Amino acid sequence: MTLLPKNNGAGAGRDQLALMRTHMANERTLLAYLRTALMLVVTGGTILKFLADIVFYQVVGWIIITSGITVAVLGIKRYRQYQRQFAFDANTAQVDCKVPAGESRSTPPTEL
Repeated sequence: MTLLPKNNGAGAGRDQLALMRTHMANERTLLAYLRTALMLVVTGGTILKFLADIVFYQVVGWIIITSGITVAVLGIKRYRQYQRQFAFDANTAQVDCKVPAGESRSTPPTEL
């Protein structure tokens, strides 16, 4: 595990901004999961409400509702997994993350 410096070195500020972008992307992904889950639950509920007299549509409605709940649970689980992985601290913009074996955080990435 490595702890990024607060403002030491030329690449530290860039690293902090990259981590902040990663954190915000994780939040956007969670919102996309929840939006999809809500859409599935509402669609399933609508099918149950308007086509409740046909057994086939009742089964389809409940399958869609169950799928929506599953998507929400998976999205929250994924969000929490990445939050733990990055251990983001908004006050200091530092992160405690695992660097894959064989890689080093000592050299900044080359620019294109």
